[in-house]
Amino acid sequence: MSATPFVFSVLILQLLFASQPCHRFLAAAADGRWQLLQKSIGVSAMHMQLLRNDRVVVFDRTDFGPSKLPLPNGKCRNDPSDTALKVDCTAHSVEYDVLTNTFRPLMVQTDVWCSSGAIMPSGNLVQTGGFNDGERRVRTFSPCSTCDWQETPNGLAAKRWYASNHILPDGRQIVVGGRRQFNYEFVPKTITANTFSLPFLLQTSERGVENNLYPFVFLNVDGNLFIFANNRAILLDFMKNKVVKTYPTIPGGDPRSYPSTGSAVLLPLKNLKAAAIQAEVLVCGGAPKGSYVQAVRGKFIGALNTCARIKITDPNPQWVMETMPLARVMGDMILLPNGNVLLINGAGSGTAGWELGRNPVLNPVLYKPDNKIGTRFETQNPTTVPRLYHSTAALLRDGRVLVGGSNPHAFYNLTGVLFPTELSLEAFSPAYLDTKFNNIRPTITAPKSMSGIKYGTKLTVRVVITGKVAKNQVSVTMVAPAFNTHSFSMNQRLLVLGNHKVAALGKATYDIDVTTPRSARLLIFYIELEIYDGKGSDEGTAVSDTKTSVLKQNNKNGASKTPTSSKKRKKAKDESETEEENSDVESDSSGGHINGEVSGKGRGKGAKKTASVGKGKGRGQGNVRANKSSQSSQGKTSKRGRLRKVQRVQPAWNTCQRGAMSKSDLCKSNGC
Repeated sequence: MSATPFVFSVLILQLLFASQPCHRFLAAAADGRWQLLQKSIGVSAMHMQLLRNDRVVVFDRTDFGPSKLPLPNGKCRNDPSDTALKVDCTAHSVEYDVLTNTFRPLMVQTDVWCSSGAIMPSGNLVQTGGFNDGERRVRTFSPCSTCDWQETPNGLAAKRWYASNHILPDGRQIVVGGRRQFNYEFVPKTITANTFSLPFLLQTSERGVENNLYPFVFLNVDGNLFIFANNRAILLDFMKNKVVKTYPTIPGGDPRSYPSTGSAVLLPLKNLKAAAIQAEVLVCGGAPKGSYVQAVRGKFIGALNTCARIKITDPNPQWVMETMPLARVMGDMILLPNGNVLLINGAGSGTAGWELGRNPVLNPVLYKPDNKIGTRFETQNPTTVPRLYHSTAALLRDGRVLVGGSNPHAFYNLTGVLFPTELSLEAFSPAYLDTKFNNIRPTITAPKSMSGIKYGTKLTVRVVITGKVAKNQVSVTMVAPAFNTHSFSMNQRLLVLGNHKVAALGKATYDIDVTTPRSARLLIFYIELEIYDGKGSDEGTAVSDTKTSVLKQNNKNGASKTPTSSKKRKKAKDESETEEENSDVESDSSGGHINGEVSGKGRGKGAKKTASVGKGKGRGQGNVRANKSSQSSQGKTSKRGRLRKVQRVQPAWNTCQRGAMSKSDLCKSNGC
């Protein structure tokens, strides 16, 4: 029985010392700073995903005409289905290199407008859906310096536009909803029927407005999915296609989903050794009921200024309401390394949609979930750049938050409009990155390799810190990098591991012992490892060091079930709770992991060219490379109306079948 891999792609350490008064007043005086990284990357950042190699994939829609970034070497996208430009020689996607502050154009073939995605166990970004010719596409981007987008026609069973994705413990993605899609499916697509009805999505859809697109989806600690749409939520057993819990409507009944766009996070998971782990969801912002229709008519209603918090694991869960210092619609919510939540981007009135937002909210707000109600919000320093409809944000492994996008127009309008199309990238640095904390900034020196780490086992991290360390104030967290678009960070997750022991090995060297999560229900695949103060204070610092590992299942606790029919389910459970580890997850001949998604390595020679960026602060250059990419994958089958045990099948996008490269070359490739 093989084990599901749990891969550490990035390690970030953050040390915070709340008990030291000398740091308290510094944190109180510092409420974040902004940095312009790139004046223009040529593409507006509608979608954003951090990869394991410190690069961020950014992409916009393709059907608005040319972008401001040419493709290299005379390349052009020929798309007879494009509604604006059949032959387009400009890029609609870029790869941004965080470490060098440079970028390079990428070539996406079909329309990715309002799509979704997730990082797979191999580290590849697998992205789904879009508009027009892209609505049933599955696309893959592998983290390497020459890789480019690879696309699979008909990779989805249903058209997906404005859907939400979540990675599952068995390594697949679940794709939930989308416009006029009241169902869900799995990626990779199976040979037989792969869509499963979800009436909840129809029940929450308002005629002519919808208010339930991009539903907020979180994997609960029991292995079921928490799904929020409009103003209410359910807990779904996606294996049985059964709603196991219905949550109350948020008090007031105002919508929080697109186009009345709020945001949501699963708050940090703690006490991971407890038999029953508590999980809480926080939903913030949105627009009052009827705001979208009013905005279309030119009347912009003030956004909601409330957050709703609920313990989704309670037997009788109830929403608890809180008031934000600033009303916000189209805001993003980012989990920070210290367990706090950053609310950023958005508008003070109107809704999502073309030119329907007003009054940009320039100040981020910090939410401290462990504080008492009434003391949880802190307003941060403002940006000067409005980030409205189609803006994005993502946590970087150095602790900063990358911010981009904002295009409330159907085309790129850079002048003569109220809120021009925004092509810049900024970074927001929370107070824990203040330079005054440089002397307690740690550097990871061990382990060099983490390939033997398992679930539920001890992990020792060795760090070097030049300043004085308060051992009893050190705690460790894990953060899952998220796919961000339309004010929702899909797959975002943070675990508080704490620490068992902090041992001083010399003047500036320390070993920190923690226990890894006990199952993939808690944290899945690619993560960032943080070290922070147990009280969640901002007083500290964040640094990073890259390590790669595979974390394998070590016990039977908390494992989600293999897809089985209802008749076989009880027997499978009796045999083993780790049945799902039986898996579709295999290693290819060179040791790379293939988990049902397209996995590729750039193999073409490709010419290089420098793409110049506009003048001004934060300018940089992007290296342009043309390349080909290999793909390999595994799949699963299902039965109409039910899910059954995983079987290995060749998915639709196997490159050997399509002749993209020889079988020998494919077998040599293990991803980038």
